[in-house]
Amino acid sequence: MVACRWFNSNGNKGVACGLGNIQFIRDGEPLGGKTSATDDFTTLEDDEFLA
Repeated sequence: MVACRWFNSNGNKGVACGLGNIQFIRDGEPLGGKTSATDDFTTLEDDEFLA
């Protein structure tokens, strides 16, 4: 089960999600893909990004 909650506390707004009530039954395909961060994201070329 995935539970998501909206929040607005002292000006901080957002969504919090959590995974709960799961049970391991057997081995099988992984739920997530097996990619690395370097495969999913590119390097920023902007030298003034943090300026």
